[in-house]
Order: sequence, then structure tokens, then C-alpha cells
Amino acid sequence: MECDKMTRAYVLINSKSPELDILTSKIRKIGGIVDVYAVYGSYDIILELEAKNLRKLRDKIIEIRELEDIGETKTLIQMERGEEDNFEEALQ
Repeated sequence: MECDKMTRAYVLINSKSPELDILTSKIRKIGGIVDVYAVYGSYDIILELEAKNLRKLRDKIIEIRELEDIGETKTLIQMERGEEDNFEEALQ
């Protein structure tokens, strides 16, 4: 399956622990994780995740939320973008 046909999301995470290296290592072991970063700001970790469909994406997000030391999360699901879409024109 082509990567651009995958459903992609970005998950912002607040950690209950200051040990972000340990938590990001646990997150990386979950299938479908594209990348994980510890960040400064309102959230502690941001990760990029992809799955074949929304149901599988939801299952992965639930798996992440069940990890020890995961606090509040916010999920941002990427919009589909077809070749016919021209977002610059839509914004004018």
C-alpha cells in the first residue's frame, strides 16, 4: 500500500514523568509510529503515526494512551489531499 494512502495523525502528549527518553522509547516500539520527538512547550512529546484506516489509527492511539506515564493527549488527524486540491486557492 502506498504511504500517501495511509491515514496519518499527529499526537501531542503530556507526560506524567520527567523521564521523556524512556517514554519515547516505549512509544517507538508501537507499530505505525513514523517519528517521535520530545519537545518544549505546552506538550512534552509529539509523534507522527500512520495506519491503514481510521479504526486501526484509533487502536494505535488507544495503545499509546494506555502506556504508563501518558497524561493528556491531543490527536490531530491529517486531512486527505487529492491531486485536485489546491489549498492556496481555497484560502483566498
